[in-house]
Amino acid sequence: MLRMESVELILLLRIHPVLMPHTNVRPNQLVNVWLEESAKWFDRKVFRTKEFDLNAFHEDTDVNTVWVISESLVAKGTGFHKLLESPVFTDITIVSSFADEAQRAWRSSKSFRGHLFRTVAQKSRFNVLLTGTPFPLGPSQDAQAVLRHLGGAFDGSGKWNLLQARGFTRLFESPNHWNILTFRAMIAPFCLRRTRDSTDNGVFIIPRAFAQPVPIIVPPCDDAFSQKVASSRSTIVRKGKTISINQIIERADKQRFIAWTPLYTEVAERTFAIEKQGHKHAIMEEIIVQKLRTSALTGRMERLMRLLKHIVQKKEKFIIVSDRLFLVTVAYFV
Repeated sequence: MLRMESVELILLLRIHPVLMPHTNVRPNQLVNVWLEESAKWFDRKVFRTKEFDLNAFHEDTDVNTVWVISESLVAKGTGFHKLLESPVFTDITIVSSFADEAQRAWRSSKSFRGHLFRTVAQKSRFNVLLTGTPFPLGPSQDAQAVLRHLGGAFDGSGKWNLLQARGFTRLFESPNHWNILTFRAMIAPFCLRRTRDSTDNGVFIIPRAFAQPVPIIVPPCDDAFSQKVASSRSTIVRKGKTISINQIIERADKQRFIAWTPLYTEVAERTFAIEKQGHKHAIMEEIIVQKLRTSALTGRMERLMRLLKHIVQKKEKFIIVSDRLFLVTVAYFV
């Protein structure tokens, strides 16, 4: 293996998704995406990207070259692994390292890929982890491993300052010390994220057509009828009788359904002894279709009808979402 003088380089480790069913791009072609995109933005004399190859790496020592390392090379026995294990690596200065799709590979402290990357990160002057989902299982489970891949250990050997090291150690050493607000405050100085309002040269990064809309909360009309109907049909629990959580949820659901429309009383009575869900739903639809328009309307139902009619008149698209089938059925037949 060739011996080089002190060399500066930038690494971009591309960790691609296992499956991309919504695209025609195969995983091994994703490196080419980075190569093609960089050529659109920068003159090759100033900045260029190359797919990592050990022989090509020894030939090109220009600091303006960014080496793109695919997931398949972050493994034992590859040319990249041999480079990290060789004496040449001691003479290399890594200016910066970037890891794409970081939530996949850098959540594990035991994987071989994680070991290789921590070797790079420890030597790199500036580390960046790129991800749309930094903590898939939640910060309390994934944050410690992810941060170790970003700035090293918290024992003084990493890149964290004394206050950061002490703070993260305290957060992670015991579940009793975990506090999500404290964690968010601690990562704020180095955690950058885009929002629906983020722009680049005046252009929204997330197109308005794809931006998550802000929900509008529409409270029901004030009326005493809903409360009166729901209260008059409340279930009496005998003193000393034990009920399960599911029974509590079921009784609460019934009160909410009746607060929407008294028709649920008839639905519950006629479907009580029926076991097949298909038959229950058929009866539910029959009652709603026949009597919804002529039954007394609660404040909630009045507001829902007005809102849906307004949306339909404007010819806007909308989605009805509910965690209970009865409410979806009522909204559908409105």
